[in-house]
Amino acid sequence: MMWLASLHRTVAEGGRLAPAEQEILKARAGSPASIAAMRYAGLLVDSEARIATVSGDAQLARKLTGVRDILAQSCQAAGLTFKDEYQRERAALDAEPATPEPLETAVVRAVTSDRFTEALTQALKRRSLRERALERPTTDVWRWLDEHEGSRWRSLPSGVRRMCRLDPAAFTRKAFIDLNGSDCDPNLAHEAVAEQWVSCANEIVSALMRVRESLESELGSAPPPARAALGAQLRQSEEAYARGSARCLEARLIVGHLHLRAVRKYRTQGMRKLRADCLAEATKTAIEADPVLGAIVAEACQQHRAACPAVGAAYPCADCSPSVADVVRERLRQAPVVDVPRQPAQRDLQQPPETENTEQLSDGLFACEELLKNFADQKKLSLVIVECQTRPDDSTFGYAWLARDGSHGQGTGTALNDLDQTVQALCSTALLIRETGSSVRLVSRHLRAANIVHLTLRSGDVYTPLDTPLSEATREWLRQVAERPHGIAVSIDTCEQRHRGSLRAEELARLAALGTDGPADGPRDESLLGPHVATRALVPSAPGRLVGPDDEAGAARWLTTNGGQGVEMSWRVGLHRVHLDNKWCPLPDGWTPDHEDGRHLRLYLNHDSEDTSHRPVQRVALRQRGGQWELAGLTWPAGLAPGTLITFTWRLTQGFVTGDTAPLPMPERIDGVYFTHEYDPHVVTRQNAPGADQYDRIPDLTDTGWTLHTLRKLGYLTEDGEAILAEDALVDNCLRLGLPASRAAAIPDAVRQLVRARTLDRVTGSQDSSGHPWYPPLARQPRIPLLRYRPRVEVVATRHDPLVEVHSQRRPHEVAGFLRRLPPGAKASPEQEDAYREAVREARIVDRGLPDGITYVKPHHRAR
Repeated sequence: MMWLASLHRTVAEGGRLAPAEQEILKARAGSPASIAAMRYAGLLVDSEARIATVSGDAQLARKLTGVRDILAQSCQAAGLTFKDEYQRERAALDAEPATPEPLETAVVRAVTSDRFTEALTQALKRRSLRERALERPTTDVWRWLDEHEGSRWRSLPSGVRRMCRLDPAAFTRKAFIDLNGSDCDPNLAHEAVAEQWVSCANEIVSALMRVRESLESELGSAPPPARAALGAQLRQSEEAYARGSARCLEARLIVGHLHLRAVRKYRTQGMRKLRADCLAEATKTAIEADPVLGAIVAEACQQHRAACPAVGAAYPCADCSPSVADVVRERLRQAPVVDVPRQPAQRDLQQPPETENTEQLSDGLFACEELLKNFADQKKLSLVIVECQTRPDDSTFGYAWLARDGSHGQGTGTALNDLDQTVQALCSTALLIRETGSSVRLVSRHLRAANIVHLTLRSGDVYTPLDTPLSEATREWLRQVAERPHGIAVSIDTCEQRHRGSLRAEELARLAALGTDGPADGPRDESLLGPHVATRALVPSAPGRLVGPDDEAGAARWLTTNGGQGVEMSWRVGLHRVHLDNKWCPLPDGWTPDHEDGRHLRLYLNHDSEDTSHRPVQRVALRQRGGQWELAGLTWPAGLAPGTLITFTWRLTQGFVTGDTAPLPMPERIDGVYFTHEYDPHVVTRQNAPGADQYDRIPDLTDTGWTLHTLRKLGYLTEDGEAILAEDALVDNCLRLGLPASRAAAIPDAVRQLVRARTLDRVTGSQDSSGHPWYPPLARQPRIPLLRYRPRVEVVATRHDPLVEVHSQRRPHEVAGFLRRLPPGAKASPEQEDAYREAVREARIVDRGLPDGITYVKPHHRAR
């Protein structure tokens, strides 16, 4: 805005622009940014004229007043042109007739009212749409457009989402502070925040005007010594007022553009089809819940069309729904009450499965080839079949799950109906298997139950059907699944023939309902049991394939579905130690620009930190090194630990990038490393291993240090950051990382020390035919002894510096020498380097010199 404003002012003053600047003004003519820039330039010139008047410079004041009037006239003319174009297009769009609802839908909506509204809300939820997504928006227009034009809300910078959620009073305060500051918050410039500016415009401009008028009054009566300081304050307040007024004008114009886009979208064929589909689905749901209503509505609509004169119109019977609804209501009052059974008959659990079922089995031992083919590309997911059976004498049911590798489990519960019990079974099975770190895809023959769990996972909210009640226990299971959706998927078994896996799971469920132990392949592991899970027939939960060093993705990964090929890119980085030390971070693979190497950008790093020296706005360079694109020249906040996650967003048409960290609910300490923001457990395990700070050379470590270094660097990782490695491969891997061969014999003793100290533990896993380890072990696979490192995670109750603990009663003591990180750009003094070399010689360790940015603190006596 400031740059455009300077161009407009040059024109108003009679100056000449370069050809490139003329092209820019021509291209931007009539845009909200250009009109707002005129307003900004005019108000700045007006403020200079006012100050000149107060200072007694009449000649300068007259000159500036003329320039101001030219800018004001230009701004007014451009604004009127924008308004005329807006009203003309809006009138043309509004002139198009709206498509009325089908007669049956309008009648059902009128008769059932709230029930139809709830069914329509659920139909919208299934499409990830909000309640008013089918109506033409009057407020929150950006979010409405976002829903229908490809959702970007989740990929928005967290700062923009914060601005959108602020109430008017809080937003006014935030805008007032930003306008009076030296650096602009880019989150406030996003078009998603435009409606916030418009709703708070009067309060923002009034507050800025009051400050300006107060300073003008003080300046007019101030003694000469104080006039200079007051003049500087007045200029600052004039600048803030000009920015605020221009921002509010630009926001009003942007909102006008958004309304036009919304009306255009609302009139498209795709929107009409979406509306028709949702209304048809809601109508079907309402009719299925009340078959008598469905029959009466169909009959009444048919009779009405036979006699209605408007049946041949462009929109038949568009205004006839109220009269038809009255007929339906009258017939419903006269209709007899019909008891419609909702529960399918249950077969006698005392009887074994009928023999004809076994004759229809597929050839596969678990499932048919068609079903397995659907999930062939999801090898990391454990495929699990879930079945339920109800006891004939009460509401107790049994359920069982059977995994593709042969492992299985059973459980019992109470439910209101067959839908209720299947949802319970799916949720409890998913959560039980996820506790072992395995990702799972559940397969069920119950269409509605699978859909309920699927929609809960997708939306993050508990989904409940309209026509069938769910117990409070089932709702609680759904809440737990909604809170932990990662690694859980649900599918429907649509095959006509029963699979042997399904029949076996059904038999196990029947035995669970009767309280009879089923067969078990392998030892029981009752430590994995959750609520309502029977202890009598549980076998180990579905195992998980561990992530090895060669399987890990890079430090950066795309969040946008189009990778790096779109106009807007979003990616997440788990910071490595080399990024923090060398002040850069990578972009994910797949971005192939033409001419971007060396381009400079502004980085807005939104990071809540106690580091007051941190600069949230900095200039960085986009560069390519070794085929990898990266942002270079970053200044990281102090205390940022390796493994911290940062989400970057960059719209390629703009010259700035935003980076966001997400605060943890409470700080955590992982093996002594302090974290206040969300982190990647895999990166934390790798990058904070002993010797990780010596990444550019062979580390200088003790025997136990080498053991932990190797296990954490080359071990296979679970989802929570545990590292697992075959014990007989540990020594070879230590040598591979640089352990001197003369020290290899000491590694087994180091392992014993770490096991005694509970830093490591021994577990039993399995090894598949490719040599890949699995933990928990796979059924019918050879067992192998594994070493496991488990991160020690502590929740820290306070947010003070973790390295400085307060000990009010601490006694005098001796402090050993230690290394300390220096501020950016600082170097250790020659005296400290000499002291470090002396300490190294006394300790008889390899002298590698002090790293850059590190100093040595000599041993000393601390009184308290």
